Amino acid sequence: MSPKLVPACFVDQFLRDPGSNNAVELKTNNLDPVRDFISITDVVSAIYTMITAGESGKSYNISSGAGLSIREIIGLIARTTSTPRYTVIEDTTPDKRNTITYSVGDNSKLKDLGWICTSTVEEGVKNLVTTWKGTRG
Repeated sequence: MSPKLVPACFVDQFLRDPGSNNAVELKTNNLDPVRDFISITDVVSAIYTMITAGESGKSYNISSGAGLSIREIIGLIARTTSTPRYTVIEDTTPDKRNTITYSVGDNSKLKDLGWICTSTVEEGVKNLVTTWKGTRG
Protein backbone atom coordinates (compact mmCIF):
# COMPACT_ATOMS: atom_id res chain seq x y z
CA MET A 1 0.00 0.00 0.00
CA SER A 2 1.28 3.43 -0.89
CA PRO A 3 2.42 5.50 2.11
CA LYS A 4 0.30 8.31 0.65
CA LEU A 5 -2.90 6.42 1.49
CA VAL A 6 -4.69 5.96 4.80
CA PRO A 7 -3.90 3.89 6.85
CA ALA A 8 -0.39 3.27 5.43
CA CYS A 9 0.62 6.91 5.88
CA PHE A 10 -0.11 6.66 9.60
CA VAL A 11 1.58 3.26 10.00
CA ASP A 12 4.67 4.79 8.40
CA GLN A 13 4.58 7.72 10.82
CA PHE A 14 4.05 5.48 13.86
CA LEU A 15 6.97 3.26 12.92
CA ARG A 16 9.44 6.11 12.37
CA ASP A 17 11.71 7.18 15.21
CA PRO A 18 9.68 9.11 17.78
CA GLY A 19 10.31 12.79 18.35
CA SER A 20 12.49 14.33 21.00
CA ASN A 21 9.97 13.64 23.77
CA ASN A 22 9.59 9.99 22.68
CA ALA A 23 6.10 10.68 21.39
CA VAL A 24 5.01 10.12 17.82
CA GLU A 25 3.80 13.30 16.16
CA LEU A 26 1.21 12.85 13.40
CA LYS A 27 0.50 15.63 10.94
CA THR A 28 -2.80 15.18 9.17
CA ASN A 29 -5.88 16.75 7.69
CA ASN A 30 -9.42 16.31 9.03
CA LEU A 31 -9.83 13.06 10.98
CA ASP A 32 -13.63 12.95 10.98
CA PRO A 33 -14.34 11.48 7.51
CA VAL A 34 -15.65 7.91 7.60
CA ARG A 35 -14.31 5.39 5.11
CA ASP A 36 -14.93 1.76 4.23
CA PHE A 37 -11.68 -0.15 4.78
CA ILE A 38 -11.30 -3.67 3.38
CA SER A 39 -8.34 -6.05 3.32
CA ILE A 40 -6.71 -7.09 0.08
CA THR A 41 -7.55 -10.74 0.82
CA ASP A 42 -11.24 -9.86 0.90
CA VAL A 43 -10.87 -7.86 -2.33
CA VAL A 44 -9.30 -10.86 -4.07
CA SER A 45 -12.01 -13.13 -2.69
CA ALA A 46 -14.71 -10.75 -3.94
CA ILE A 47 -13.18 -10.62 -7.42
CA TYR A 48 -13.02 -14.41 -7.53
CA THR A 49 -16.69 -14.59 -6.48
CA MET A 50 -17.67 -12.10 -9.20
CA ILE A 51 -15.78 -14.10 -11.83
CA THR A 52 -17.20 -17.47 -10.80
CA ALA A 53 -20.72 -16.56 -9.69
CA GLY A 54 -21.49 -13.06 -10.95
CA GLU A 55 -23.54 -12.05 -13.92
CA SER A 56 -21.76 -10.60 -16.94
CA GLY A 57 -22.37 -6.86 -17.26
CA LYS A 58 -23.66 -6.48 -13.71
CA SER A 59 -21.95 -4.06 -11.29
CA TYR A 60 -20.75 -5.19 -7.87
CA ASN A 61 -19.44 -3.02 -5.07
CA ILE A 62 -16.40 -4.48 -3.32
CA SER A 63 -16.57 -3.13 0.20
CA SER A 64 -16.78 -4.22 3.82
CA GLY A 65 -20.10 -2.46 4.28
CA ALA A 66 -18.87 -0.83 7.50
CA GLY A 67 -17.28 2.53 8.16
CA LEU A 68 -14.61 3.84 10.50
CA SER A 69 -13.42 7.40 10.93
CA ILE A 70 -9.82 8.23 10.20
CA ARG A 71 -9.52 9.10 13.91
CA GLU A 72 -10.58 5.54 14.83
CA ILE A 73 -8.00 4.11 12.41
CA ILE A 74 -5.26 6.14 14.11
CA GLY A 75 -6.28 4.77 17.51
CA LEU A 76 -6.23 1.24 16.13
CA ILE A 77 -2.76 1.73 14.63
CA ALA A 78 -1.50 3.15 17.93
CA ARG A 79 -2.74 0.06 19.79
CA THR A 80 -1.36 -2.30 17.15
CA THR A 81 2.09 -0.68 17.20
CA SER A 82 2.03 -0.43 21.02
CA THR A 83 2.53 3.32 20.84
CA PRO A 84 1.23 4.73 24.11
CA ARG A 85 2.16 8.36 23.40
CA TYR A 86 1.32 10.24 20.27
CA THR A 87 0.23 13.71 19.34
CA VAL A 88 -2.03 14.57 16.44
CA ILE A 89 -1.57 17.90 14.71
CA GLU A 90 -4.76 18.25 12.71
CA ASP A 91 -5.02 20.84 9.97
CA THR A 92 -8.70 21.79 10.05
CA THR A 93 -8.44 24.17 7.10
CA PRO A 94 -11.13 23.14 4.62
CA ASP A 95 -9.57 20.76 2.09
CA LYS A 96 -11.30 20.64 -1.28
CA ARG A 97 -9.67 17.26 -1.99
CA ASN A 98 -11.33 15.72 1.05
CA THR A 99 -14.92 16.91 0.87
CA ILE A 100 -16.59 13.50 1.14
CA THR A 101 -17.34 13.03 4.82
CA TYR A 102 -18.93 9.57 4.62
CA SER A 103 -18.13 6.82 2.13
CA VAL A 104 -19.28 3.28 2.92
CA GLY A 105 -20.08 0.74 0.23
CA ASP A 106 -23.13 -1.47 -0.22
CA ASN A 107 -21.91 -5.03 -0.78
CA SER A 108 -25.35 -6.65 -0.82
CA LYS A 109 -25.05 -7.86 -4.45
CA LEU A 110 -21.80 -9.66 -3.58
CA LYS A 111 -23.39 -11.16 -0.48
CA ASP A 112 -26.23 -12.42 -2.68
CA LEU A 113 -23.56 -14.39 -4.58
CA GLY A 114 -22.40 -16.01 -1.33
CA TRP A 115 -19.41 -13.74 -0.65
CA ILE A 116 -18.65 -12.58 2.87
CA CYS A 117 -16.05 -10.19 4.19
CA THR A 118 -13.92 -12.39 6.46
CA SER A 119 -11.18 -10.04 7.67
CA THR A 120 -11.63 -7.41 10.34
CA VAL A 121 -10.10 -3.96 10.11
CA GLU A 122 -8.02 -4.89 13.14
CA GLU A 123 -6.54 -7.88 11.28
CA GLY A 124 -5.87 -5.72 8.23
CA VAL A 125 -4.04 -3.11 10.30
CA LYS A 126 -2.03 -5.82 12.07
CA ASN A 127 -1.01 -7.29 8.70
CA LEU A 128 -0.12 -3.85 7.36
CA VAL A 129 2.03 -3.07 10.41
CA THR A 130 3.80 -6.44 10.17
CA THR A 131 4.44 -5.97 6.45
CA TRP A 132 5.62 -2.38 6.94
CA LYS A 133 8.06 -3.46 9.65
CA GLY A 134 9.41 -6.15 7.31
CA THR A 135 10.02 -3.71 4.49
CA ARG A 136 11.85 -1.32 6.80
CA GLY A 137 14.42 -3.97 7.68
